[in-house]
Amino acid sequence: MEQPTSAQVDRWIHKGTKLFADAIAELADAEFRAPSLLPGWTRAHVIAHVVGNAKALLNLLTWARTGVETPMYASDEARATEIEERAQEPPEWLRAEFAASARELDDGLAALAPEHLDRPLHTRQGTSVTARQVPWLRTGELWLHLVDLDIGHTCADFPTDLVDALLARVTADRSAARSCPWLLLAPTDREREWEVTSGTTASSPVRVTGTAAEVLAWLTGRSTGSGLHTDSGGVPALPAWL
Repeated sequence: MEQPTSAQVDRWIHKGTKLFADAIAELADAEFRAPSLLPGWTRAHVIAHVVGNAKALLNLLTWARTGVETPMYASDEARATEIEERAQEPPEWLRAEFAASARELDDGLAALAPEHLDRPLHTRQGTSVTARQVPWLRTGELWLHLVDLDIGHTCADFPTDLVDALLARVTADRSAARSCPWLLLAPTDREREWEVTSGTTASSPVRVTGTAAEVLAWLTGRSTGSGLHTDSGGVPALPAWL
């Protein structure tokens, strides 16, 4: 899978952090308790998760710096409990905690020495990563969960190069899971295609067309894919996204 440059990731994180901070600053306090696009989660839950993600990625940086295994979360149960507890905090606390956690993650990245960057780590899902990849992991969290706040942001608002980079990442993740239909993604506004390979015995992939942003939204569970097209009409069902 192609990797974005550090300059691209730095730009995306800076812009994504600002957009997320501005979005929750503009939300009225009562709107924090409204439903998000994620089933069973309010907007406060989404914000609480993004806060927790920064702290979890900081754990990976501690692991990279010290060599002592430091998982992102103590357990899936602990992660769920932390999200639920943070989601009950007042909106002003959530706004401040988002800003503080983003600064802490920036400081953690700045504290890494060259010898820390390639130490093997693994994510909550067991994916092998290095500290070099932590900023890229954060990028997806910021932008996709900005959409989940359901305040008007969509994947169509993402920078073009970010859409392409996320498509490369998501198709690789979907392919590795081996539980997705075989797909050939052919965005109408791009001169390239992406493929999701599959462990099925299908004789040919399902060719999906639409804009790149629409394809990304569907692949990540942020839309039903109603604006996309295939030879058979509707898009196939996808397993739940991470």
